[in-house]
Amino acid sequence: MVELKGARATGFVQRPGTEFNVVLVHGSDEGLVRERCQMLVRAIAGAVDDPFTVARLDEEILAADPARLADEALAISLLGTRRVVWVRGAGAHTAKAVANFLPHAKGDTLVVIEAGNLKKSDKLRQAVEQAPNAAAIACYADSDADIRGLIEETLRIEGLTISPEALEAFSALLGSDRQLSRNEIEKLCLYAKGRGRIELADIAQISGDASHLAVDDLMDCVFGGDMVGADHHLARLLDAGTQPAALIISAANHLALLRRLCVQMRSGSQAANVVAGARPPIFFKRQAAIARQLTLWPLEALLGAGATIADCERRTRQMAGLDHELVGRLLLTLARSAQARRASAA
Repeated sequence: MVELKGARATGFVQRPGTEFNVVLVHGSDEGLVRERCQMLVRAIAGAVDDPFTVARLDEEILAADPARLADEALAISLLGTRRVVWVRGAGAHTAKAVANFLPHAKGDTLVVIEAGNLKKSDKLRQAVEQAPNAAAIACYADSDADIRGLIEETLRIEGLTISPEALEAFSALLGSDRQLSRNEIEKLCLYAKGRGRIELADIAQISGDASHLAVDDLMDCVFGGDMVGADHHLARLLDAGTQPAALIISAANHLALLRRLCVQMRSGSQAANVVAGARPPIFFKRQAAIARQLTLWPLEALLGAGATIADCERRTRQMAGLDHELVGRLLLTLARSAQARRASAA
């Protein structure tokens, strides 16, 4: 079995050799899977969309013509350069085509297979891992260290550095999906262009201007029982053009976060410890607020709030012209409920 990991995987996707005819890139982090496939294709073909050096296949094509994989892989380049066969959305038909192709594979064409999260028993994964001329690269959610390394490496390429405090704060803003993280890092690079060094104040400035963090502020006020703050943030977001439907989704997502953390507390863990250990990480400035919310919302109350949110979503679909009023009533009702719990606990 050939499974490329760590530095070896990173080095191979940057400079793929000719020892393998097939490389399977799979895992739960779809962003990282796509990024590594694109790197492999670019390293050989110079671009991901060159029709002379890149042949694109998918599960549907191989279902109709299983021999198409071998035909493309064994085709001779008209330009005399190395070719890539890029298979996306791989499934059972890809597995069958790969199993038939690998024993007869030859030449320097590289077959890059992009797949989702595969179990060890999956036929595609077994076919690749059991072949001496194929390799697999697993892509799983980035760890905290991976995220910090990605930030520092991307900034270095752009001629930027970042202070330790700013690095910690910014990495806490990012999730575990590689593509989403890279998008946010690119935004930071654009913001900091020409500054040289990024400090904590820069991260705070970005956080204050980011619309998704403004929504986070609203949700923290709502579920923390701050009626005045909830009303203020809601008015600002609606005036800025935020759609009521987006706020309903944000409320549902925030509720799901609280429910997940609340379940973890049932083992006896303290709210602060559960919040600090949350994955993906919660932005450090929000951790105290989230911990307080967990003390205000028992699981039963969260379940009831979920039903209230679902009812509001249904009503906004039926009465689209009243969506602003309905969402405002929903969020202030939730805030009033949290405020009452906070008062009774005082």
